[in-house]
Amino acid sequence: MVNLKNLMVIFSLWIYDKFRFFYNSAALAAKILLESINTKRKDYQMKEERQKENAVQNEANERRISLSEATGKIEFPLTDDLVFHYTMQRSKNALKGLISALKGIPIEYITDVVVENPITLSANGKETIMDLKVTLNTSEIINIELQMYNDTFWISRSLLYACRAYDCIDEGESYSLLKKTTHICITDQEMFREYPEFYAHYLLTNTNKSYGNYYTTDFGINVLNLNHIKLATKQDEENKLVYWAKVFRATTWEELKILAEGNPYIEEVGNLVLEMNTDKYEREILEGKRRYKEVMATAQYEGHRIGHEEGLKEGREEGRKEGRKEGRKEGRKEGREEGRKEGREQAESELIPVIEEKDKRLLEQEAIIQKYKEKYGNL
Repeated sequence: MVNLKNLMVIFSLWIYDKFRFFYNSAALAAKILLESINTKRKDYQMKEERQKENAVQNEANERRISLSEATGKIEFPLTDDLVFHYTMQRSKNALKGLISALKGIPIEYITDVVVENPITLSANGKETIMDLKVTLNTSEIINIELQMYNDTFWISRSLLYACRAYDCIDEGESYSLLKKTTHICITDQEMFREYPEFYAHYLLTNTNKSYGNYYTTDFGINVLNLNHIKLATKQDEENKLVYWAKVFRATTWEELKILAEGNPYIEEVGNLVLEMNTDKYEREILEGKRRYKEVMATAQYEGHRIGHEEGLKEGREEGRKEGRKEGRKEGRKEGREEGRKEGREQAESELIPVIEEKDKRLLEQEAIIQKYKEKYGNL
């Protein structure tokens, strides 16, 4: 006969299992439902945000001015590395025109230019912008760098960038695949103050002046100094390099508009620069990059200031130590001199009374002898 107590235990376990099953099922269903609700809510929020962004962009597009209407200062000009990079990768004609001027070749000779390191604004908010690396006619590499601040290590850095650009083959590939490479720096800084020049070309050459031959013409560095337009040669003017230098130097929309007259490529550049200065999204990225540079510059200045103060403090402490050391040394020397002087003075003060007493006695003796002589005469 089955024990009633055992039946009750079995029944209780069965009820517990069923309850746990239904509880877990209900919890799973609730979780799935909640995730579905959250997903739909996120989708709805994203849709709303996109609609708002589109509305703002449409409004901005409606309010956007053209280059002909722009006036005043260009806040983010073409000398800003992000503006330059983003503008040139979007305007192939302008890029061809710039390379034609920098290389001194007719624009008709340029059949193709490919930007090897294009950027997207969303990925380059505060990061350092890479130089513009371009493959020219599939056979040559042009690496263009903007240098608008003083850099102590510019020479070393430019060599490194040029070498990186020249190293365009993978491991195991033939050296015949290497391409002619020119690193071009556009700057407003004085790289070599003793050798002012508008457009300088540097190549590897034999230092023996009797020969003076080039080691290679497939690797070089050019420097375009925007501050030395007056030193431009006739060839620079004919190559339109002076014209491009003025485009880079333009700081107002009025200057840029004058340069763009009759040149559709520069007009396109002007409109792209204007877009980046007026588009809300692009402008936010430019301002973020500027703030990042300001923070870095402030941190560098603060580090220099703290280091200078710590150096002064250490210098003072070392000076005190050296001073104390020198002081002790000089003190000992002076002490010895003073000791000798005091010793002499003390000796003199002690000997003089003795000498005077002896002199007195000698005088008394001489007086007695003199009286004796007077009384008895010489013996």
